[in-house]
Amino acid sequence: MDAATLASQKDRIAGVLDAIDGKEGLDRLDAFANQVLNSDGTYLFPREGEYGTANAAYEITLHGVSVIAWSERDAVDLWVASAKRETRSITCTLDSIDRIRNGIAPPPAHSP
Repeated sequence: MDAATLASQKDRIAGVLDAIDGKEGLDRLDAFANQVLNSDGTYLFPREGEYGTANAAYEITLHGVSVIAWSERDAVDLWVASAKRETRSITCTLDSIDRIRNGIAPPPAHSP
């Protein structure tokens, strides 16, 4: 993946994180679901049974970040945590690309 694609992915993930930042409860879930719908993501959820438990897992895939959890809230929380890790990883990769391009660091001896 090239630097421009990585930067774009990071921006899309950051946009979702910003859209749900500070929201709680149903407002957070609704805002997140809207982000998924507006971004052609995948938000698969089972029918909940007794006591709010599901007989199948929730699956969310959005901007290259995929998670599976047993509740909708847990799935969104897990996506947020995974998305934050992904943006940190992308930032490190972009920093490395910049250092290599600017002659500050040698290119890695192996292909990613």
